[in-house]
Amino acid sequence: SGKTPISGQSVAPPPDLQLAANQKCTLCNDRIYATRRFFIQGVKPVVVVHFEGPFAGRTEARDRSQKIYFGSEQEDDLFRRMVERIGLTIEDLHFQQLPACHFVAETSTADDWNERTLNCLTHLEDTIKRESIKLALITGPAAVLLFGEEAAKQFSESGEVVQMPVLSQQIGAVVVRSPAALLSLEGRTRKAQASGDDASYKTARDQEIKVKKQILSSLEKAFSLPGLK
Repeated sequence: SGKTPISGQSVAPPPDLQLAANQKCTLCNDRIYATRRFFIQGVKPVVVVHFEGPFAGRTEARDRSQKIYFGSEQEDDLFRRMVERIGLTIEDLHFQQLPACHFVAETSTADDWNERTLNCLTHLEDTIKRESIKLALITGPAAVLLFGEEAAKQFSESGEVVQMPVLSQQIGAVVVRSPAALLSLEGRTRKAQASGDDASYKTARDQEIKVKKQILSSLEKAFSLPGLK
């Protein structure tokens, strides 16, 4: 006697449909593994594009994406405070890592990174279309990979909104210094203060204040664009 199937019973989708886009992706054959949570849903039409994998001097970055936004709780807290200063919450924003996978940084060439970045633009384009994104805030290694070191530095200092092509899309983009870079500046200030060298402390403190003002000014300018608040 065969068993009668239960009517209305849901059938689980095939396993590959349950995987995140970056886990299904086969464009880069030299990845170590896909970032566990490369995209975090927000509310506003704004995406923060960043990369928390091993890169340049940070060759042993762990994947903590399932618990936090950036590379550490301190970075999350700092970014949270920055966006709150302009009347938003961190939950308002979408976050996407680019590239969306981890690679061996020590043996990677500039060409390797260029290819990975170009491949991964397909996932950023999908997000821009799906979430009707109007603005990208680009920070840290992602800014270097997209614009090159010199231009990323220049854009982060000017705070200008640049039109960035993402394959078939065009989107306004603003480069901001990363929370990790800001934490480094705060650490330098504390170290100078502890050393008792007043001149070093003043230089470090002035630099920290200048960069923080720069970031707030960039964010205010970016979020004054139509349709963002």
